[in-house]
Amino acid sequence: MPFEHGKEVSDYLVDYSKLDEAVSQQGLLNLYDQGAFYEKNESGEFAPKYIFTTISQPTPSDNCLHIPAGTFLSVCFNEETAQEQTDKIIGYLAEHEISPTHLLQVELTPNIFDLYSAQFEIQFRIDD
Repeated sequence: MPFEHGKEVSDYLVDYSKLDEAVSQQGLLNLYDQGAFYEKNESGEFAPKYIFTTISQPTPSDNCLHIPAGTFLSVCFNEETAQEQTDKIIGYLAEHEISPTHLLQVELTPNIFDLYSAQFEIQFRIDD
């Protein structure tokens, strides 16, 4: 689903619910890995392009984006460690002169009974 800037968090939750419903309507199994897919914009910076949820199997559909396979460099973080971990991975990319081609931010669900335990993973695709 296209990412729309300026929405409230609750509006994105509605969008993820719509994605869940679309998956169900196609008879597919939702794996509940969800997040945002970023692409480089005109100025070469990553910007969110889509929100996504993963499904159990590839499907030929105009509504499905296939995230390119490849080698990914990733780091996990929570709200408290977000800046530290982001700085760490960006420093690593710069130090090793790696120019990522794609970026995913995935919401992890370590404890479904504690909604405030959200963790995230940033995944940089580092090969062509």
